Amino acid sequence: MPQVNEVTPEQEFVKENSLNRPNDPIVIKGQDISALNGINPDELVAFKYDGGWKQIPVQVDERAVVSVAKMYNASEKIMILFELAGRNDVSILTYTDRNTFTSGDPDKTLDSDDEIVFMSKDAGGMPADFSEPAGVTTGPAVRIMISDPLGKKGCGCVYLFRQDGTLDQSAGKQYVKYDFKLLSGDYKTTYKTGEGPNEEDSTVTTPYYSCHFSDRWIRDEIHIMKGNSSGVDIPDRHKELFKPGVPTRTEDTFCEGAATGFPAEGCFTANISGPVRAIRSYMGANSGFITQREHIFYEDREDINAYLKFLNIKRLLSFGKCICRQGFIRGAAAAFFLLIADFLADAKAYALLRSLFFRSFNIFFF
Repeated sequence: MPQVNEVTPEQEFVKENSLNRPNDPIVIKGQDISALNGINPDELVAFKYDGGWKQIPVQVDERAVVSVAKMYNASEKIMILFELAGRNDVSILTYTDRNTFTSGDPDKTLDSDDEIVFMSKDAGGMPADFSEPAGVTTGPAVRIMISDPLGKKGCGCVYLFRQDGTLDQSAGKQYVKYDFKLLSGDYKTTYKTGEGPNEEDSTVTTPYYSCHFSDRWIRDEIHIMKGNSSGVDIPDRHKELFKPGVPTRTEDTFCEGAATGFPAEGCFTANISGPVRAIRSYMGANSGFITQREHIFYEDREDINAYLKFLNIKRLLSFGKCICRQGFIRGAAAAFFLLIADFLADAKAYALLRSLFFRSFNIFFF
């Protein structure tokens, strides 16, 4: 991922964006732009300079430290699981969402742990003579210089301002659309945090791909529309195991409960659909009731973070059986997502699948 650099007066003048990293996001924290901390998150806007000021889409995702019990709405079953595990309630830094029990960020302003994201393809250069663009205040502004750690000469600039109320943070664009649709109805009034299933008809859509979720852990469709791809549904399912050949814990038991052992307790921490990215963050995997997964969707890539916060889990196997136009792709991951082709008749579709979906799969142990 491109790096954000501290800007000094002696830094070389950047005429234009030379990053050549169009698929990569730039994610910074509020602490990195402290001059703009304290404003309303919706007031933050971003511009590039390319022969003149041009507004670009930017997104603020608020985060806060929230207790797990609160995320589960302090349901009786969750409190029993804490007791059985011999653990007290724990609090974690997570994305917030007013439409889940996580609720909104208690600090309603742009603060140090919030995330700001824009795309590297939207960067520009530096103006020879600086003056604020129309629609922003004359208060503090922040120049972000971005460099490519793999291409020493690649760099670009983005400018962050506080708007005066006349601008839309999206700049009229939406790179990804996430429609979270719970079949039972409203999340807060109908979601069963202590058991499952909790069926969905949720979709993520961009110009380059789409996918479908039918329950918390169950992704059962991926369609690739980039290049000459046909848009056919590739995998039968995104599958989960803790150990090869041991199907006692799968994406099904995470959502529906195990025959022996723990029920399908679970919750969503956040479902966010913004102009730059979408976030699907949820918790609960049988006995790992505070195991968490985050899907972060961009226009033509997806990053997945898995947080293993319970029991002595050494690995998470996350794999899919995929069908390309002329053959099969099988994949498996242990500690990270690795796609392996057993038979590959369509190398182009395989390359697209990798570039779109397996850019980042991170496992965090607690």
